[in-house]
Amino acid sequence: MKKIFLGSAVILFMSGCNLENELDIEEGTETLSWFKPSMENSWRIQENGVLNNKNSDIQIIDLFKYNQSDIYDLKQRGSKVICSFSAGEFNSKINLDANKFPAIAVGNIKSDNISWIDINDPIVKEIMLSRIDYAKSSSCDGVRIKNADLYNDINTGFNISIMNQISFNLALIEKAHKIGLSIGFNNVNEQIENLKNSADFLTSEECHINDICNKYETFTKLQKPVYNIEYNEIYSTSNEELNKLCLTSKAFDVQTVVTSVDLNGSYKYICE
Repeated sequence: MKKIFLGSAVILFMSGCNLENELDIEEGTETLSWFKPSMENSWRIQENGVLNNKNSDIQIIDLFKYNQSDIYDLKQRGSKVICSFSAGEFNSKINLDANKFPAIAVGNIKSDNISWIDINDPIVKEIMLSRIDYAKSSSCDGVRIKNADLYNDINTGFNISIMNQISFNLALIEKAHKIGLSIGFNNVNEQIENLKNSADFLTSEECHINDICNKYETFTKLQKPVYNIEYNEIYSTSNEELNKLCLTSKAFDVQTVVTSVDLNGSYKYICE
């Protein structure tokens, strides 16, 4: 018995926008397995610069800025490699698929070379599913999905609801697990109830300084890790604030690092 997701089996609970489409279906003798991060795993994240920290159980890196040789080196050292990509943006510099986006699905400009996209467009969905295939072919052990909460931004140029986003994210989970990858999402605290049973991990940016680490308790109580990244310079100058940060991390079972905002691999502190 294993769990799969069926788009036609979406049941929408209007209370709390709870969208669930997870069913138990008998699959005979077929068994799918993938790496499931543990609360006990050490972890690091780096998405820019030459990889400079290679001795953690889990390494989170950018899918497009590092190559298979980098991934192979990390895996030879015993790390599981989680590859990050944005599932909510068009980036003209990503040669893998920039030419595949339909113009109608590319919205307002977010920054240089980057625009928002319409996740309700079926071609966009296929592009993102293909990125998960690419991660698999690159020897990643899992994927970390960024910009998975487009309903929070009124400037995308599209009408995207939280229900649209949850349905989209569940499709990404189905794809990742089907090909043997773990999958986690960044900054999706409003979707935790909907993703807690199927996502393998979450990452949060600045849950302590924004006073929302408690929102992840539902997830961590299932013994699924939440990796929190803090950037504020105050943790480099105030031991009192640093102690508060690590006490919060311990209280809510989130695993916190303090690092540079460009995620270049330079760590200022790690709450063990």
